[in-house]
Amino acid sequence: MINIRGILIPASWDAEGNVVGMAIATHNEEEYFIENDDKTARLYAFLRQEVNITGVLKSKGGDNIIKINKVTKKKEHY
Repeated sequence: MINIRGILIPASWDAEGNVVGMAIATHNEEEYFIENDDKTARLYAFLRQEVNITGVLKSKGGDNIIKINKVTKKKEHY
């Protein structure tokens, strides 16, 4: 298991410009692509927001890919 904090960003789009893939960009400028599965659709509500992700890290073709187990939105403090 790995825990990553960063901004959830769009990573791939379909022919109409709709986001179909996401990644998390960390504060040290690393990107982890989110593995698409049946739970991924709920993450679109968090696009461009800071989140904490817990999951399993894999590597494929030089890319870091994370299979998500848990996502929590960072709480804002004022």
